[in-house]
Amino acid sequence: MEGRKKSANRILLLLSLTGLFCAAACAGPSGPAVPSGQEITVNPDVTTSISSATPKVSDTAVSMPSVTDSLTAPASPSVPSPTPTAPVSRIPDSLGATSFPSPPDSVTTYGVHELKLYTEDSIPVTSKTDYVTARMVADGSEEDALIRGRGNSSWHQLPKKAYRLKLSEKTELFGMPSDKDWVLVPNYVDPSLIRNAVTYDIAQVLSNLTWTPAFRFIEFYLNDEYLGLYTICEKIEEAAHKLPLGSQVLDEKGRIGDMGFILEWGWDYDCENIFGLDYFMTDSGDSLYIKDPKVKYQYDDVMTYTRRYIKALENATESYGDYEKYIDVDNWVDWFIINELTNNTECSFYRSLYMYKPAGGKLCLGPLWDYDTAFGNFSGDISDYNGWVAVDSTYVYFEKKDIIAFILEDSSFQEKIKKRWSEVKEDLLSAALLSIDLRSEEIKEARIRDEERWPKVLSGDRIGMARSTTYGFTDYESHIGYLKDFLLSRYEWMDEHLTREGDILDQPPEYNEAQ
Repeated sequence: MEGRKKSANRILLLLSLTGLFCAAACAGPSGPAVPSGQEITVNPDVTTSISSATPKVSDTAVSMPSVTDSLTAPASPSVPSPTPTAPVSRIPDSLGATSFPSPPDSVTTYGVHELKLYTEDSIPVTSKTDYVTARMVADGSEEDALIRGRGNSSWHQLPKKAYRLKLSEKTELFGMPSDKDWVLVPNYVDPSLIRNAVTYDIAQVLSNLTWTPAFRFIEFYLNDEYLGLYTICEKIEEAAHKLPLGSQVLDEKGRIGDMGFILEWGWDYDCENIFGLDYFMTDSGDSLYIKDPKVKYQYDDVMTYTRRYIKALENATESYGDYEKYIDVDNWVDWFIINELTNNTECSFYRSLYMYKPAGGKLCLGPLWDYDTAFGNFSGDISDYNGWVAVDSTYVYFEKKDIIAFILEDSSFQEKIKKRWSEVKEDLLSAALLSIDLRSEEIKEARIRDEERWPKVLSGDRIGMARSTTYGFTDYESHIGYLKDFLLSRYEWMDEHLTREGDILDQPPEYNEAQ
């Protein structure tokens, strides 16, 4: 009975939203008619900042020694900090606080484009490390390019590969910002082929997220062999229009006292970087890859500063101290909401998780990346809609607690999540449902050709690690129906837990004692 009631509620909710969409499309000057498959307004007015008078977990003073101090964990709540004692160069005012652009007025589709690549002497692309010289044909022009493989499971376990593309000069591809570096994402384990695109569309509602990569759908040909439907995305890296890191700030001894960096929380199947110059391990056993800036040698100033910053944050959270001096709280709240709404099981600080800190700013989560197993498309984890994936997923091995788990135990952080959820939940759901319809229609013809190229796309055998959640759906429409149904179920579960009084988590005894 309860299951039928929830199903009926979801149907009523969907019908209600559909009515709102239709009303908006037929409105007069305040809501102009929108051509099908073009632009759909998702209400950008979600820029309200979050503030709360709720006390932090602890008001314990945190000492702030130099970045050259020992990396060992403190015996008391005192936490090391990378903040310099006497900086000699000043951070520009524009970098003094983390700021992100407001959401756009609409979600826009651009159709499916064609990209062809011809390698020199038709050499196959078989390596993740060695580039192959090629000639790219796209947007009616030709460019010199280099191509190599990329990815983890998509490269080692799946027949439809991911690729890294480097052009000889900055180029505006399919209307995206001019750049040299691009990523070709196969979306092979996603039977809908649109989970990444839908997530990026939802992200436009949340004004406190970092930059989100631009993308387009393409049909990709390599040496005239059709490789299927891909998304081409901007590469995550430091750049003025992506993630500007700012300038390093030196202390009076010439050491780095403040700087920006980009981290990837995770590891590589090839172990090509683990324990190399640009990796370090946390006390909890996680490996972090410093994507930017470049590390010149193990434990140089860049490595030392970055390790110390993460160590300071870990110590602050694990001792229930003042973690807010290290993180952009509003950003972490937005990141938590979108990863929980999409049911992204990798948000438990496991893999494919990025962090960004600008010089003079605090640590942010993002950019968003890799959502092909989200929305209940991963059978090896909690594929049901009930549960907080940041702390309940099987990626939290051996009940190991990571930074996000400790922060989620803070009542003030929970209140910020509840407040933000009430501000954006309707826009998030509207944008998500609209995007699912918009993107599935956008690729309607191309995804049929992709299915012909990869004929197991709609069978349980094809999905691999996501098999059990989608097994039995042998047509595309059923997969889209499952995606919508899961989204609505997830939305209802979150709304129930974020609108009621009390903790959203079961608090451990040690946390209650610390309070």
